[in-house]
Amino acid sequence: MAAFLLYFGMEIQAAFKKYVSLGYRPILLQPKSKKPIFKNWNVNYTQRKYWNILQHDANFNIGLLLGDVIDIEGDNPQANNFLNNLFKNIPHPIYKSFKSTHHIFRNYQHSNITRFHLKGIEIRAYTHQSVVPPSSHQEDSFKYTWLTDLPSIYEIPFFSKELENRIRKFCDETFCLTKKNHLKIWCVECKKVCFGHQRRIKKEIEVFKMDGKKWTCHSCRPESIRDKVRKLGSLDC
Repeated sequence: MAAFLLYFGMEIQAAFKKYVSLGYRPILLQPKSKKPIFKNWNVNYTQRKYWNILQHDANFNIGLLLGDVIDIEGDNPQANNFLNNLFKNIPHPIYKSFKSTHHIFRNYQHSNITRFHLKGIEIRAYTHQSVVPPSSHQEDSFKYTWLTDLPSIYEIPFFSKELENRIRKFCDETFCLTKKNHLKIWCVECKKVCFGHQRRIKKEIEVFKMDGKKWTCHSCRPESIRDKVRKLGSLDC
């Protein structure tokens, strides 16, 4: 185990330096977690504070601070097939996480995208981050892996308004097929309207009530709640 942690630490250090050299903004996350090590991780970014920590302890996951870079994720077969077909003629960085395929693009000019999540497609940008290789997932130590080369940030193609509109159209059309079994619910943390299956939402609300809390979406809920509702499946938010 000690030898593995040493090797993994060297991988994280090498990856961190590579991301910086290519123009990205890497951050450190808790081991086998998506949680940043600093509370205000998306404010006043400097890579030096993370590198100083890495030199003494490299047992962390690694993420990329988004904004100029956009992460587009499909976390079910239908969403993945749609994104793969949509982007098939556009060379771009792709990596695999525990349950999803991630597509990396540059943010088009004047875009104000923060987060969009519906019907298995999630787009993350400003104020968000994505876990990237060679991080490990908390379940079965699954290792995030690049499926393509990662070029300089300036060599990545732009995510155009046209591509965004096609994704939103796909999500709207897919949602219309199942909306009679779904309902809207308000996340008290991110202040956004979320959608989910009625039975699943009702079950999750009961779990939150047992902890004396109000319902929050998958991204906002604490780990203690997330673990309890994991078996129920995730909601589209």
